[in-house]
Amino acid sequence: MYSDWSASNFFWQHRVSFGALFFAFVSLDLIVTTLRTRAPASTTAVIVNASIWLGELVIRRGSFALRLGLFAMLAVRAPMHIAVSIPTVVVAYLAVDFIYYWKHRFYHQTRIGWALHTTHHSSRSITALAAIRLSWFEAALDYLFFLPLALLGFEPLLLFALIEANGAYQFWLHTEMVGRLRWLDPWLNTPHNHRRHHSVDVRESASNYGSTLMIWDHLFGTYRTGESHRGPYGVEGIRESINPLYLQFAGLMRLRKRRDPASNPSSEGKPTAPR
Repeated sequence: MYSDWSASNFFWQHRVSFGALFFAFVSLDLIVTTLRTRAPASTTAVIVNASIWLGELVIRRGSFALRLGLFAMLAVRAPMHIAVSIPTVVVAYLAVDFIYYWKHRFYHQTRIGWALHTTHHSSRSITALAAIRLSWFEAALDYLFFLPLALLGFEPLLLFALIEANGAYQFWLHTEMVGRLRWLDPWLNTPHNHRRHHSVDVRESASNYGSTLMIWDHLFGTYRTGESHRGPYGVEGIRESINPLYLQFAGLMRLRKRRDPASNPSSEGKPTAPR
C-alpha cells in the first residue's frame, strides 16, 4: 500500500543537489553578513550550530521507522484512503501547513512548549546557521502533531514528504540579506516576517507562526508587519554558548526554576490583531 509511490524518495534521490543548494546559501549568507557587519562569522558558532543539526538529524533518522509505523497504523484504520494526485497533494500540503501553525503556536504559548522551543530562538543573530539550531526534543515530538492526517486517509509517505518540504521551506527565512518583499510578505512567510518572529521581545515574537503561508496568521490574528525588523534577536536569560547541551536544556532548566517570565510568552506576549 505504501511502497508504490516513488515520489516518497524524492528528497533522498536529490540529496546531493539539496546539499549543494544548502551550502551555497549558507556561504552566500555568511559572506553578505560579513561584508555588512565587517565582522567575520564566528567559527565556534558554525561548529555549535552544525553539531546541533547533526544531533537533530540522528534523532530524526533513528526514529523514522517508529514514526512511519505510527502513521501506517492509523492509516489502515482510516475510514477512507485518499489517492495521491495533484489536487490531493495540494490539499494535504495546506493541511500540513495549518497544523504547523498550531504546533508552532503551541510551542510559543505554553510553558513546556516554550522551554523546548527556546533552543531555536536562542541565536543572537539571524543567519542561515540559525535555521539549523533546532531542538532535539522537538525532533522527537514534531511528527506526532500530524498523526490526525493519516487517520483522515492521506498516504503516510506523502505526508512525510510534505512535512519535510514544509520544514525545508523555512530554511531561507533565516537571513538578513533579503529585505522586504512587498507583494509576497502579506501572503507567504518571508525573511521580513520571520525576523520579527525571532525578536527578543516576546510581544514581537508572538506573531507570524506560519511556515509557508501567512493566511493562518491573518485568520487567527497573529500576523504582524511594519518596518523591517533588524533585531535584537534571541531569548532573554539564555546566553550564546558554544555548548550544544546548554542550548538544548537551557529552556527546560529555566522552566524548572520558574524564574523567568519569558518562559511563559502567553503571559506577556499574547498574539495581537493584524496591523
